Amino acid sequence: CQRNTGNNNVFAKDTFNPQSPRSNNIDSNQNGLVMISSSFSGGRISCSFTRTIEAGNPGQDRQLNESVFILLAAGSERGAANVGLTLRHDITRGAAAGAVVLTPTPTPEVQALGSFRITNNCQGSVCTVYAQWSSVPSDSSVLMFELEGSATGWVAMGLSADRVMGGNGIDDVFVCQRNTGNDDVFAKDTFNPQNQSPRSNNIDSNQNGLVMISSSFSGGRISCSFTRTIEAGNPGQDRQLNESVFILLAAGSERGAANVGLTLRHDLIRGAAAGAVVLTEGGSPEVGCADNPLVRVHGILMYIAWGILVPIAYFFAANMRPAMPTGLWFQFHRALMLIAIIPSVIGFILIFVHFRNDAGLITFGSENPVGSAHLVIGVVVIFLQFLNPIISFARCKPTSSKRVIFNWIHGYIVGYGVILLALVNITLGLWLYGSRHTQNQFSAFWLWIAVLIIFSIWDSLTFLYSKFYWPWRQKEDKKENGGTEMTEKSDLSKNSDEKPKKKPSKDAPLRYISLGLTIGFLAVFGLIIIILVAIGCF
Repeated sequence: CQRNTGNNNVFAKDTFNPQSPRSNNIDSNQNGLVMISSSFSGGRISCSFTRTIEAGNPGQDRQLNESVFILLAAGSERGAANVGLTLRHDITRGAAAGAVVLTPTPTPEVQALGSFRITNNCQGSVCTVYAQWSSVPSDSSVLMFELEGSATGWVAMGLSADRVMGGNGIDDVFVCQRNTGNDDVFAKDTFNPQNQSPRSNNIDSNQNGLVMISSSFSGGRISCSFTRTIEAGNPGQDRQLNESVFILLAAGSERGAANVGLTLRHDLIRGAAAGAVVLTEGGSPEVGCADNPLVRVHGILMYIAWGILVPIAYFFAANMRPAMPTGLWFQFHRALMLIAIIPSVIGFILIFVHFRNDAGLITFGSENPVGSAHLVIGVVVIFLQFLNPIISFARCKPTSSKRVIFNWIHGYIVGYGVILLALVNITLGLWLYGSRHTQNQFSAFWLWIAVLIIFSIWDSLTFLYSKFYWPWRQKEDKKENGGTEMTEKSDLSKNSDEKPKKKPSKDAPLRYISLGLTIGFLAVFGLIIIILVAIGCF
């Protein structure tokens, strides 16, 4: 719609832009375009016109029933009628996030072949992510797909040779992607190359074979429907729809929305089918586990270290000193803490090995707050786990006036601090496991919360007993024995830095019972949590 600066008349013109150089050229004729109305008022240009769906000027026009990206632009008088349209738009310009077909695409009559969904609490098709595919009797060369899910960025359906995105072979991925600027949703055909580093979805070189029918973003749910040719439109990027594939479903937040592409990992949910299907033959597979064993091994090893070994080592240091022969509590404490380093370090390495090809491994902010916190706390815990033994080598003699400084740093600040951080991180890790689990199961998480509460109460009681009741009881016994202490003093223990005792404390049986209950409680419920993590999906 072009204004004549001499008289303010506005005309509709059909132009084209060759590949090089970039400039608008007037079509050789205006066949197929008929202007209806036009105006220039209040600084705004407008015009309406009709254009034939078929190209009026082959080589200069596009068919209006083919897939195109829409571009809008505006310019000043430099591009007005007196100088033609050879100058660039100097006011504004914009491009659509996805391709569209301008002509109406009627929803075809279809015959459902199969579906796949994530989570087992679906009501009809209202699941976390849901996909259905159907045959089209009027066109046997295509299948129709309906894809929807609870997400703010995108939902996707992948066709893979295995249960892992980016594993063996090319993964064909259909995406319903929301433009966060205007909430428009577009269907896109993407692919994930084999063993690519980093793992990311790439837009197909063209969208041949995919035609979007409808789309929406409403109530926090993205949906779109489209057809895709059974034959691969882009060989090397698409999969044949009549071959055996594993179906993968995933959803992501705004981090993977139209404004930034699809290079980041799905951060909301993902799931893989338990078995392979041939889409053209139909079938609705059950949800299976994605093949992510390193994630589960990471969780198991970290729980063994920080959910079982370290708490028991802490119990020896906090409660068993009076009950055991000289230095024995220290030997147990040191041995358990050193053993805990092994699963802790292996688990720490394995999770980085698992995510080595991911562009979105380290992501901070509101999009992934729990994962961000889990990562940061994990690094801090590993650092402190190595720092505290080093601090112990710098301890001074118990008789030194500076010994209290060592006790506070090694025992309370770093020692208690790293245990508390580790317990918090186990909580975050099990929450991540539950939220990413394809069946949305939080069994391990809630069992851990129960273990944490019970252990915290038990530890508080033993702390009050050791720090307050037992010292008071010793004073009372001393009074009853005429001021004679129940233990004799002798040389310092070289290994434990404490004074040897001739015999265990009078409450030694009670402390041993407490130790047995603590070990049994942590071992039994820890084993249950480990089994839940081992048999679960992530």
